[in-house]
Amino acid sequence: TLEPGEQVLETAIVTPRGAMARQAVAGGVGGVVGLGVAAAMDKKRRDGAPEAPEGTWADQFPKRKVFLSVTDRRLVVHAFGEMMGRPKELLGWVPREVVQAVQMEKAKLAHKGTLWFSDGSAYEIDVARAGGEPDRLGRALGLHA
Repeated sequence: TLEPGEQVLETAIVTPRGAMARQAVAGGVGGVVGLGVAAAMDKKRRDGAPEAPEGTWADQFPKRKVFLSVTDRRLVVHAFGEMMGRPKELLGWVPREVVQAVQMEKAKLAHKGTLWFSDGSAYEIDVARAGGEPDRLGRALGLHA
């Protein structure tokens, strides 16, 4: 799925903001109570954060766990293979030039991030902590020192 000569600079497992916390609560509390708490968290998240307007760059990103790769040309999104934990089919991509800013902050469960695009839209994500420092995606995009 890479173009000839294209190089991967950084890859991270990402989910829409709040998804990793909901999954941890559902599993940690367990049973019907855990599922109820996770559902309440999901409703609160939906009520508090509007979806990206249709047709925007942010709207192009899937609303599920994915592999997000920064290459020297693009942001590439692959499906996350739950069984093997590996990238699966290509879901889409956007040119690097449309990413205007990246904000990342450390958090206990998953780093929190926002990607801002040239059309004013934003994609809020959780980044799996296993990948290291939270600002590595911004550095790969050339948007962090």
